[in-house]
Amino acid sequence: MTESGVPRPDRDDSAPSGRAGRTVQSLSGVPHLGTWIGVVLVGVGAVLLFVGWGKTAGLTNVALQIPYVISLGFTGLGLVAVGLTVVNIAAKRDDARERTRQAAELAVLLAELRRAIETDRTT
Repeated sequence: MTESGVPRPDRDDSAPSGRAGRTVQSLSGVPHLGTWIGVVLVGVGAVLLFVGWGKTAGLTNVALQIPYVISLGFTGLGLVAVGLTVVNIAAKRDDARERTRQAAELAVLLAELRRAIETDRTT
């Protein structure tokens, strides 16, 4: 913001500052990073689920199965849920970015069309 309280268009005050802010800002330029992080989380969660299933499949005593279900099963399900959420959010952010770009392009094209129509009227 300027001293008069008017926001400056070239600066985003909501962005984090300092070293962490620069790191986050540099990572935001990596294409589809959120999608890849989400896919990795889903993969790790699936591996945990399969390991937990493998450990419990041979056990007939339910009391021996419960620690594997709690430690591997619930953690795996949690990672799958978080990973899918990260993929969903990343996809929505990419779509919003693309819509913004398309809206700006449409505004430029409409301005050119308006100038062309006004030029035709004056001649």
